[in-house]
Amino acid sequence: MSIRFKLILILSLFSICLSANDFQVVEKNGKYGLKSTLTNQWTIEPVYEAIGWSDNSQSVNNELIGAKLNEKWALLTTDGSRVTQHLFVQLTPYLEGTFLASKRDTYSIRLKYGLINTKGKDIIPFDNDRLETTNNRLISRKLVNGSPRTGLINLQGKIIIPFQYESIVVLNERRISVVNLDSKAALFNLNGEALTSFDYENIQPYRNDYLSVTYYGRKGLIDIDGTLIIPPIYKDFKLENGRASGLPFTQWDLFEDGKFQRSYFYDELFELDDYLIATNSGEMSSIIDRDDDYIFHEEQQSFKTSRNGLSIIYDKETSYYGVLNKQGEALLNINYDSIYFYDNFLAASIDKSGQRDWHLFDQNGERIGVYSYSSLKPYGKLFMALRNGKAGLLNKMGEEISPFLYDEIKEAKNGLSVVSYQGRKGLIDQQGHWVITPYNDSINVDKRRIYLEQGTQKKLVEFNGHVSTRTNDSLSLLSRGYTLYSDDGLALFNYKNERLLEPSYDSISNVNDNLYKLYRDNKIFFYRPSDGADFELNPEIDEVLNYAEGYVKFKKDGQFGFVDETGKLRIANRYQEAQDFSEGFAAVKLIGNWGFIDKAENLIIQPSFEEVQPFYNRLAVVKEGASYGIIAPNTEVVLAIDYDNIIRKEDHILVVSQGLIGLADMNGVLIKDCQYDEISQLAPEVFKVRKGNNYGVINVKGVDLVPVSYSHIKMYDNRFYGALPSVWETITTKN
Repeated sequence: MSIRFKLILILSLFSICLSANDFQVVEKNGKYGLKSTLTNQWTIEPVYEAIGWSDNSQSVNNELIGAKLNEKWALLTTDGSRVTQHLFVQLTPYLEGTFLASKRDTYSIRLKYGLINTKGKDIIPFDNDRLETTNNRLISRKLVNGSPRTGLINLQGKIIIPFQYESIVVLNERRISVVNLDSKAALFNLNGEALTSFDYENIQPYRNDYLSVTYYGRKGLIDIDGTLIIPPIYKDFKLENGRASGLPFTQWDLFEDGKFQRSYFYDELFELDDYLIATNSGEMSSIIDRDDDYIFHEEQQSFKTSRNGLSIIYDKETSYYGVLNKQGEALLNINYDSIYFYDNFLAASIDKSGQRDWHLFDQNGERIGVYSYSSLKPYGKLFMALRNGKAGLLNKMGEEISPFLYDEIKEAKNGLSVVSYQGRKGLIDQQGHWVITPYNDSINVDKRRIYLEQGTQKKLVEFNGHVSTRTNDSLSLLSRGYTLYSDDGLALFNYKNERLLEPSYDSISNVNDNLYKLYRDNKIFFYRPSDGADFELNPEIDEVLNYAEGYVKFKKDGQFGFVDETGKLRIANRYQEAQDFSEGFAAVKLIGNWGFIDKAENLIIQPSFEEVQPFYNRLAVVKEGASYGIIAPNTEVVLAIDYDNIIRKEDHILVVSQGLIGLADMNGVLIKDCQYDEISQLAPEVFKVRKGNNYGVINVKGVDLVPVSYSHIKMYDNRFYGALPSVWETITTKN
């Protein structure tokens, strides 16, 4: 390059810089104009609301500048000549002597965008809803056949990417992400060439010449040419110093009938039916079938739980909940702050100024009734709710079955509920009908009668509401009658109000449903109300205790024995301690050790144990020394007396040794020796077991249904999902 050409170039650059700096925006009396810094003369008189551009910059561009008047911008030369009228809401310089501008749409407040040149002529018509610049390209959004569509054009308005896409996002100065009408993204260059297929939920800049991609909530990496570097199967990944590592999703292994079926990879899953699963993966929720085909997917949402083929879904942006069916269709829109599933209906609440407002819906999402409730909770087989501060009852379908006029409802017995109404107590049935009107101070429901107090009056009432007894005396209920207290003691009556025994007694109580114990003049009597028979017990008996299997335990002179229901001595008081009869046998203690007798007082098991438990299912737990075992009535040792503890459940037995737990069936057959830290029942004959931090599943036959390898277990009928937590792993990249 010659010295002369260099000098001309330097002078030209100096001239351009000088031209841009020869002017200054000046304010006078609240108005703005443009002054020459060389002559200090106004080149544009100070009559405008602003001089410069709508982005608040003020530089001269191609000897042009913007001027604002009446909230509209015009393009002026630096000597004040008007290039355009005041037409534009926005006006800013762009590239190669062009200016981005916007106008109000006709008869509308909406803006329309276009591009003008230095002469104010339209290069790109003002029919764009949005124009975004990238390098020397423009991303345009406009209506196409009434629907918003996005495309890419050059500075002359030539279409590079047609207007048939949902959106276009700038990734860097050379690449853009194009999103189609199915919300899938592909990588394009600025010449409109697709570098990938429309496979991704989104494409984001990563670093250098790499881009992160998301495929159904799973992350991967591509380079700037669209080449796959890390496959999109990870929850997260890292690329450091040329080495890649990935964090997989939780692995859920499916087992059915004790056999491994397949693995799923998701943060969380919920089975909807035999063929569909609701899943969460990163920021995406989805419903998939057994072939991993997607039935539904949505970003920024997550499933919380599923039941009866329905799922509660949570929106992370709004923090609200909704309900979807198993096809992903909305039964309840995502408008609620809390949702609960019950067997036959759904309850969804909206928080109104700190107060819950519960609405009820059936399994099809249809509203149940017209009312909402401030609270709702199970109440036996029914539900109790509050509406306008008053309590009422709902049936299992969520339908109102009582008026909502009670101050409080308390669960009682025999299908009757004690309610408070204006400070008094009454009784209603499950249809909400009054059985006893609310005029009472207290109410107690027994097996055969209702006892209530109203002032000083006591009443016994039949379940149909008929009052059978009224008295002002002190009244106590028994199994087949009641007692009244007078000055000379307690009098005994049946429910017909007939006095059963003439003398009064110091105390009367139930031994069983058809036997009373009476005490008078230091004597103990048995009385059988069904036939009126009475029996005097041996006066030397100190205390009558429990009844079981036709025998009543008593205590005399510090020793224990048994009488029958007639008071006849069956087993003399020769034992230090005694347990109640169970399955025909009673544990008794002699000379410090326990054994067992039958009802004929035959010593069927010698007293050689430190502790014993009653027979159940023809087996008894015994302790010898520091060890426990299980024996049968014939003294056969069913489970060796070698355990630190034995815990009997209704249908199985847990055995403990050295801090570990094993399992036996209800017949005492050892299924699993002591090898687990925890055993808990999932269902009849199915148990979850834990070793350290790992869980598995076994059945009552000792078969391993799920290996003890998982951090978490989910059960659906006979199917189990075991979760393996994810750990970072090295990735072999594609390049």
